[in-house]
Amino acid sequence: MEEPTFDEFSPQSKADWIKLAEEPLSGRNEKPLETSTQEGIPLQPMYFREDVRNQNYCCLRHCKGWDIAQKVEFTDAKTFNTVAQDVLKRGQNAISLCEKDIKEAKQLDEAFENIDLKETALYFEPHINLELVKWFRKRGEGLKGAGGFDPIGMRGKGQIDQETIDLYLNFLAETLTSPQVATSEFKVIGIDCCQHRERGESAVEELASALATANEYFNSLSQRGIDLHSIAKQMHFFFGLGNHFFMELAKFRAFNLLWQRLLEEKKIPYLPPSIGALTLLDNETGPDLHMNILRGTTQAVSAILGGVNSLTILPFDTTPSSKELAERVARNIHLILRDECNFAQVADPAAGSYYLETLTSQLVEKVLNLK
Repeated sequence: MEEPTFDEFSPQSKADWIKLAEEPLSGRNEKPLETSTQEGIPLQPMYFREDVRNQNYCCLRHCKGWDIAQKVEFTDAKTFNTVAQDVLKRGQNAISLCEKDIKEAKQLDEAFENIDLKETALYFEPHINLELVKWFRKRGEGLKGAGGFDPIGMRGKGQIDQETIDLYLNFLAETLTSPQVATSEFKVIGIDCCQHRERGESAVEELASALATANEYFNSLSQRGIDLHSIAKQMHFFFGLGNHFFMELAKFRAFNLLWQRLLEEKKIPYLPPSIGALTLLDNETGPDLHMNILRGTTQAVSAILGGVNSLTILPFDTTPSSKELAERVARNIHLILRDECNFAQVADPAAGSYYLETLTSQLVEKVLNLK
């Protein structure tokens, strides 16, 4: 049997396809199929090979799945330990936690008793808690995940002044040179990008802020004698998730390209960026709480397909009576996407998509031209 050649079909141009799509909408407005995003990026009704010609394709070089980093509340060390061991048995392979209730480093030793920290990644929310950093210095070797220490980011929130930041940066420089940290996969610096999504800023502003903060860490810590490669190796970026599915997916792909460009400018050998994503409460609906399950799922898919290293899905309901069910549903979204949809088995599934490659390149261009 001969292979079909489709010679009977004449080739059609981009203009032909757009004309055909616009015919049923003629007379409604000048450009009925064009829309624009918050970032000022025009969206076309369809995309073609010529739209991505001469553009640099993004390629996510890793395919290791993602860390299921659901939050575990830290009330006291003993209770935390009990809950943490339970969620790890139920499918989590990582733990996300807030530092605000941790007063002493010794609390963490009790909190992680009988938990294999070589197999369980830890993700601390962005903070300036020196007790945590002391614990990282003591237990750094063998840890995985990210420490969330972000004094420069906290300055942006108006929480500390420059003199205090300098003291923290001195302490951070000492930490990065300690043998336990220098040889560990654990990333002490956690750059908080979620605050920009929480304020309603665009993906362009979020990406630009992430790069600017990273660049400031490079400058500040290199002045304190830390080599640039060691600084890059210690960075983890926490991004928030919005509701524009394709824009969020393209955002993470764009960050890979922007990070690569920053490293090239600093003459640092390439290191893949370490990225964490968090679904945000301001994207959730009140009256029909179960809609939040759909929102959380679509946000999670955009992050996973964008190549994040860790993901936290907030529960669809925060009322105490629904807490256990809501946390179970959030955790199970990960498991379905990983084990039933096999999302962890494909590296950069968006690669080659005319739409997503174009959107990725437009985001990169917008960030580089931002003033």
